[in-house]
Amino acid sequence: YLYRSRPALHARDCEPEGFSWLIVDDRDNSVFAWLRSAPDGNPVAVISNFTPVPRENYRVPLPKAGKWREIINTDAADYGGSGMG
Repeated sequence: YLYRSRPALHARDCEPEGFSWLIVDDRDNSVFAWLRSAPDGNPVAVISNFTPVPRENYRVPLPKAGKWREIINTDAADYGGSGMG
């Protein structure tokens, strides 16, 4: 459902405009972040923490100011995670 309901995750799979890195070099925290974009102008930011350590107050350089909504958090208790975030 998530993949199909968010054009940014699939609409530009084969186009360079569909993907851009937000964080690619934070080895100290083991965090990667990237942006997927769609022609409709509604991007999806993916932020991945590859450690079991919560990153409180971690800053991600998002391309637009304003409120961003979390659509999935695999560290949520529903998914067997810590429930943080």
